[in-house]
Amino acid sequence: MSFSKLFGDFKREKTPLGVKSVAEEIYFQLLSDEFGYYLEVVDTKARATQVSHTAYTGAMRDVLRQIEGIKNRSAFVIDWEKPSGRVYLPEHPYLLAQLSHCHNVIGDKKQQFTFVEEQATVRLSITNLPENIDGTIMCQAQLLAWRDDVGISNFTFITEEYILAQPAIIRIQNVGSNYHRLPLLNATFEQAELAQYLSLLYTYFDNIEVIYDDYEISPSSDVVSTEPCLIFERMDTNESLYMRVGQMLENFSFDFLEQFDLQYVASINDLDRKITVRPLELRPLDSMLDEIGAFLRRHIKKERRRMDDVVQSDALFIIERDVAAAFIYTDLPSLLHKYKVYGAEKLKNYKIATIQPSLQLKLNHGIDFLEGDAFLDFEGEMISLFDAITQYNNQSYILLSDGRQAIVNEGYMKKLQRLFKKKKDKVQISFFDLPLVEDLIDEKVNKASFSKSRAIFDGFNKINEHTTELPAIQADLRSYQKYGFKWLMYLHQIKLGGCLADDMGLGKTLQALTLLADIYPNKATLALVGGNAPHPNI
Repeated sequence: MSFSKLFGDFKREKTPLGVKSVAEEIYFQLLSDEFGYYLEVVDTKARATQVSHTAYTGAMRDVLRQIEGIKNRSAFVIDWEKPSGRVYLPEHPYLLAQLSHCHNVIGDKKQQFTFVEEQATVRLSITNLPENIDGTIMCQAQLLAWRDDVGISNFTFITEEYILAQPAIIRIQNVGSNYHRLPLLNATFEQAELAQYLSLLYTYFDNIEVIYDDYEISPSSDVVSTEPCLIFERMDTNESLYMRVGQMLENFSFDFLEQFDLQYVASINDLDRKITVRPLELRPLDSMLDEIGAFLRRHIKKERRRMDDVVQSDALFIIERDVAAAFIYTDLPSLLHKYKVYGAEKLKNYKIATIQPSLQLKLNHGIDFLEGDAFLDFEGEMISLFDAITQYNNQSYILLSDGRQAIVNEGYMKKLQRLFKKKKDKVQISFFDLPLVEDLIDEKVNKASFSKSRAIFDGFNKINEHTTELPAIQADLRSYQKYGFKWLMYLHQIKLGGCLADDMGLGKTLQALTLLADIYPNKATLALVGGNAPHPNI
């Protein structure tokens, strides 16, 4: 191959007719329309002009050459939406890097633009507004371009890597292809919706630094999985049941997951002042629809099969009454371990009850345990705790006296089963599980029953604050031994048993002797070690 053919791509292009090949003063003008920012070559009066790149040098030549190539290629393409002949920067973002070396970039009002070398950070500042009269707290979010320790609020996105804060064009970290939607984040919303807001942010945008109060925000590789659910929406005039199959995530509504294609989920821990962002794994909806559809079809009688017995529209099933009843009584209980159920109050005609029972307790204080009676109150109907647990384990619901089947939250029942133990015909719970039980009981009804237990439990957390004086003994106690003595003395005062289980050689005997010396200050006692000789001076 000849030299000229080998390097033919480098040959000078011919200047098209009507294009000026003599250098004249030009500007690169940044303009915008509904499709974004575009670049226009204009003369000194801001009129569009066509010039040949061959008449210029350096960065101007490079930019003009790119523009000519873009327009030549687009001349054979028909775009029915965008105006023809415009060079949109989001479609050709590399032009901005070349424009940064030019000194003739202007705006729509012929104002001069300058490129800033230092990269800026896009920051989202979220603040809590004063509490409303109804107790609602609102959050206000604002995007800022942070540079030189100064936050810039008045700016627009040119591309995913450049912003315009007149008169400066500033490079930023790539925020992703959805950059044009970022202004939507400048919003006011309820604090209760903060997790959803942040989940959308981390799903649709990149490299946005979030500042919220003193919370630490950290990414995690631990995957969060959704839970399959059944949503009973309504019954129509023909008593056909409308049931939707979907998936749920704690603290997120079913509609939210259905409307947004989330990839990341934010969870907020107010106690630790921490926000964690995790990848989200959605369950395959098709397999769930196939499973539920198979259960429903089993109840369609062959001799009377009709097209409208079960109608499916995407994730929604419209189910004829007889088929729905068979599914609810036969299959729903066995599906409760796998599917969360919402809207079960719509099933009143099928005698299904969704009642959150209250835990009623009558307990006495033992040495290490609280013992007594426990019941679940279903709107006035009292069922023994262990009878309710047995029913739930056998059939996934609890049968009420009026024939209704009560569907109870699985997590609630498992927690009760884990905390309470059966002792003959009574229930027993560890004294140290008291805080967990208090979260389950009805506050108004049971608060008085636990006042003594709560006071005792709180006392353990304040042992180190006790100012108990040590008895007169012929020994010096170390700090941990003094704490051990206080702990033993507290157990003695509240009449609870305990076991001091330090390692060998750490002074358990000394701590026990100190306790005895405090309990019996004026009595001569027998030595605990070393035989039966009197030991008046402990």
